[in-house]
Amino acid sequence: VAMHAVNLGVTSQVPLAELLRERIGERVAVENDVNAAALGAATALGLGRAGVGFLSIGTGLGAGLVLDGRLHRGSRAAAGEIGHIPVDPDGPVCGCGQRGCLEVLASGTAIAARWPHREGGGPAAHLFAAAAAGDADAVRVRDEVAGHIAEAVRLLVLTVDVDAVVLGGGVAEVGEPLADAVREALHRQAGVSAFLRDLDL
Repeated sequence: VAMHAVNLGVTSQVPLAELLRERIGERVAVENDVNAAALGAATALGLGRAGVGFLSIGTGLGAGLVLDGRLHRGSRAAAGEIGHIPVDPDGPVCGCGQRGCLEVLASGTAIAARWPHREGGGPAAHLFAAAAAGDADAVRVRDEVAGHIAEAVRLLVLTVDVDAVVLGGGVAEVGEPLADAVREALHRQAGVSAFLRDLDL
């Protein structure tokens, strides 16, 4: 059953597996896309029974969790929905109805709202290219977005203590510049906290 997919306009329960089974005549299993990506990443990277948090940064922001080699959904199938954790009480209103959620501050949609692009390619690619070229506004937006993604990494480690966090989703196609910006944000955050320094995120 699909429910509460705010980015797809689903606000009530939709019996998706049953509807598809009736249409195609085959058994159907439905899984959250980020959960499926988390399983794929854990397998592809050969992480075995390590705890993995797959942080998907795309239209929205969410995480899939693989703990002890198994997908962790939680009792309400809400495990990993960290995009809907408010971190800025003065931030924009999120599609979930709350204000200042990680999703409205660090997703691909959030980047597009703050850095509209004029040519082909995605807004994240344009933002990071402009920042690399020295555009001061782009550097500021990139660093703010990276700081919020670093907050998401911290949330995954501090709540379920995963061994690895994998960045995925459309924004992650930026590649190493994104990883470098998030690492730098984590270093800045650890600079004011001995606790975070000891975690060596």
